[in-house]
Amino acid sequence: MSRILRRRIVSATLVVAVISCEAVLTSFASPRGNAPPPTPVPPHRSLSPFPRSLATPADPTVAPAISARSAVLAEPTTGDVMDEKAPDEPVPIASLTKLMTALIAMKRTQPSDVVTVDPRAVFRRRDYGWSSTIGLKTGERISVENLLYAMMLGSANDAALALAIHLAGSEEAFVRLMNAQARRLEMHHTVFFSSTGLDDRGRSTALDLLRLVRVLDAVEGFDRITATRFRAIPAPQGRDRRIQNRNALLWLYPGTFGTKTGSTARAGSCLIASAARGGRRLVTIILGAPHES
Repeated sequence: MSRILRRRIVSATLVVAVISCEAVLTSFASPRGNAPPPTPVPPHRSLSPFPRSLATPADPTVAPAISARSAVLAEPTTGDVMDEKAPDEPVPIASLTKLMTALIAMKRTQPSDVVTVDPRAVFRRRDYGWSSTIGLKTGERISVENLLYAMMLGSANDAALALAIHLAGSEEAFVRLMNAQARRLEMHHTVFFSSTGLDDRGRSTALDLLRLVRVLDAVEGFDRITATRFRAIPAPQGRDRRIQNRNALLWLYPGTFGTKTGSTARAGSCLIASAARGGRRLVTIILGAPHES
């Protein structure tokens, strides 16, 4: 099989993945006989609520149409870009912002470090609506590791804010760390305004995010976190919080090991997904995809 054909097959499989705020994957219809790989069964007989099939176009020699505002398909080890659409266009990135929050937290803490939840990190519905949280309580003591799992799997905004305040004293000070790190990584078209991405003021590009992903790939433990489908996180009282990864490709595309989804009204659906097959690693970055409908 030619290299160009292989690229198009991989592109057709990956770039159709669009995750909405409910982590539902939009897929294309396939002809009869083009059966998807079997869906892995999660632990505890708990089935994923996501769709269970990922279909690809019938003709792998035809490049798929990309409906997202911006997209990149690349090899993270080398940084080689195999396919792209408006890769330098700055757009809102929603919860992909949390990737920078994770990078700073993982570089400055140990997984076993304990965070005492500041009242500023507690989300109230009247202030934030129905944003993703794990219901942190003021004074709760929780490990950095569990906050990272909550933030990366469930996109918990209170977990991101708790880490930011713990590390820098305030979210504003933490955002300065984020922007300084972006400059060091030569993410020239990126600016952050929050640790969560909720505000939609932040901007980045597909190529800037590729730089960030390549750095995160080298951080010990990051792939393990983002490849986890379920995580039980202790609560101060009562049952554990059971967090499920919002990246539906972990169920639909064997070889997927991360990385992050995001969605807001202004940013649209965003996804960074990494996968490995046959000794080859690929990452796809999709920004500003339309809603699943």
